[in-house]
Amino acid sequence: MTGTDAKNYSNNASASSTANITAKGLTVLAVGQNKVYDGSTTDAVTLSSSGVVKGDNLLLAGSGAFVDANAGTSKTVNVTGITVTGSDAGNYSLNSPSASTTASIAQKVITVQALGADKTYDGNTSDTVTLSSSGVLTQDLSNLQFSAASAFTNKNVGVGKAVTVSNISASGSMAGNYKLSNSSTTAYATVTAKNITVAAAGSNKVYDGTTADVVTLSSNGVVSGDTVNFASNSALFSDKNVGVGKVVTVSGISLTGTDAKNYSYNANTVTSGSGNANITAKSIAVTAIGSNKVYDGTTTDVVSLASSGIVKGDSVSFTNSAATLDNKNVGVAKVVTVTGISALGSDARNYTLSSTTATTKATVTPLSISVVATGTNKTYDGTTNDAVTLQTTGMIAGDSLSFASTSAKFASSTVGVNKVVTVSGVSTLGADAANYTVVNKTVTTLASIK
Repeated sequence: MTGTDAKNYSNNASASSTANITAKGLTVLAVGQNKVYDGSTTDAVTLSSSGVVKGDNLLLAGSGAFVDANAGTSKTVNVTGITVTGSDAGNYSLNSPSASTTASIAQKVITVQALGADKTYDGNTSDTVTLSSSGVLTQDLSNLQFSAASAFTNKNVGVGKAVTVSNISASGSMAGNYKLSNSSTTAYATVTAKNITVAAAGSNKVYDGTTADVVTLSSNGVVSGDTVNFASNSALFSDKNVGVGKVVTVSGISLTGTDAKNYSYNANTVTSGSGNANITAKSIAVTAIGSNKVYDGTTTDVVSLASSGIVKGDSVSFTNSAATLDNKNVGVAKVVTVTGISALGSDARNYTLSSTTATTKATVTPLSISVVATGTNKTYDGTTNDAVTLQTTGMIAGDSLSFASTSAKFASSTVGVNKVVTVSGVSTLGADAANYTVVNKTVTTLASIK
């Protein structure tokens, strides 16, 4: 190879040599986006790099995820799976397929609603409410609870009553991801009347001829402290008669008082139970009125018995076993002792006698008798005097009684048969003389003077 050829060869060799352009390495920068809590870790990020040549068509993409889904500020966002696309993508290589940044997850604002619970009147304003919010994510429902204070405006019965719900708060593991827009709200519920049973306690009474009774009404269902009074239209025994443990039927029950409207009750009738009542017999005193009588030789008297304590209309009469004068003799206002008094009649059982004895007074007047005379025949003696025998058929057997006269005279002293003898000044003698009165003080008879 000549020198000239060698030189040409060298130049040709230099002309045919080559060089490489290597891809430019890129460091990707990420900017996270703040978001409202949505239960996921996903975040939208903006990717960029200062190493991209001006004018190049280059797109960066990747997936951003918070370290957890919970609300917080300046939380780390990891960006993974970064890719480069575009017409100039081949001129670049990534220094790393991942990056990190920060962003915030704000609490989700929710509004809490309350549902009141109907209840039966219990004397207080408390109510149980159910709290909820449509803004809570489904997956958080089991880990988020609400609580609050709740009360009716008053304790009384009412329909659709307002329930004031206050101091609403959230708790549970998911509570930090939510912010309550309201700390109070209003619910509605109904308070129905409390049903109570009214019981009656009857009052024992003394028989008065009526079925009326006085009862004490009460109920152990009334809330302590409530002002409730009970009344009834009537309280009646089954009958008016004396008896033990008699049923009293109470009707027309009503409630009054400031809290009465909060109760429903058995307004029609109630029968006294363990409070059944007794009607005891009425104690009465029986008085006696003695009967005046004509002397009959006995101490027996007939009396009229009565009592001012008998209820008007009752059928009660009285009898006695004996009514005895203090003695058989004639006298004024003599004491009569009455024994063995008892009551008779359909209503007699409703009375008890305070005493079965009584005293009264009566007058025994003399027994009127007629005296007859029996003359004595005599021999003429020149006088009109005669001896007579006096007797009566009206005398009580056994009495000690005899008769006397002041004179017994013929009309003349001359002899004659069946001459009239006039007896005058007839009087009684003997222990029982005072019990008789002679109706004929003068009597005539017949006798003969021979």
